This record gives sequence, C-alpha cells and structure tokens, in this order.
Amino acid sequence: MMNVIRIIRDQKAHTLVPVEFVLGCYVDRKNDEMLTAFRKKNLSRRELRPKEEVTWT
Repeated sequence: MMNVIRIIRDQKAHTLVPVEFVLGCYVDRKNDEMLTAFRKKNLSRRELRPKEEVTWT
C-alpha cells in the first residue's frame, strides 16, 4: 500500500491528469443529460413553428 501512495506522490502528473479527465467527462455527460431533460420539458409546453430549429441537441 505504501508503494502505491509513494508512486502517486512521485508521479502526480501521470496519475492525476487521467483521473481528472475521466471525472471531467463524467460531469460533462451529466450536465448534457440535465440540459436535454430541460429542453424536452420546455418543448413539451409548445410546438415548434414550421421553420424553427431546435436550439441544441
């Protein structure tokens, strides 16, 4: 266990950057899901006009 902690401490850039990338991807996907749910909720209140486009997908 101490070897793992020592490796992480010595190689911070090599261990923390991938972890932060994966965490950022997770948060981004959750945010996209929230925005999609919000969009669907707002569009359910009214119909789109004939030439009106969806603001985001």
